[in-house]
Amino acid sequence: MKKRLIFGLGLIFSLFAIGLAVAQTYPPPYLPTISSTTDCIADVAGGHGQAQTTCVYPAQISNAPQYAKITPTVATSSYNGGYFGNAQTYMIFILTATMPYSYSYSTAAPSDGARECITGSGGAITNANFIANNSTQTVTGGTNVSISSNSSICYTYSASNLTWDRS
Repeated sequence: MKKRLIFGLGLIFSLFAIGLAVAQTYPPPYLPTISSTTDCIADVAGGHGQAQTTCVYPAQISNAPQYAKITPTVATSSYNGGYFGNAQTYMIFILTATMPYSYSYSTAAPSDGARECITGSGGAITNANFIANNSTQTVTGGTNVSISSNSSICYTYSASNLTWDRS
């Protein structure tokens, strides 16, 4: 009787160990691509989930600056450069001559310390306009500035006072 009990317990333990080993061999779910500006990853502070868990973008985690290259087709009197995306750092204008005006709009809900730069590559921008894309935000250090060829002008966001400061 005792041998049967020991054999039975050994069999149950063996089956449990095999089941546990098989359960650990399945691969985790696979996400083939991640968009650096639209996919958001939960940032669990201190490793403990909470109601105030924030969202971060892959570019913020990898510290790889995101950019958009814009090539105006004609040298017009003004060009709407568009809107900075989430975690996008650079808006690069590929120019063959001086562009009189450009209009670029900040991210509407940036994280503290976000940096956004306008670059004129190959040509200058006489009046580069950086406009806050949220009515509660302000821009300091000049919203209409001149950018020489192959240089940049940058703004850094401060969440404490809702301000884009020229940096």
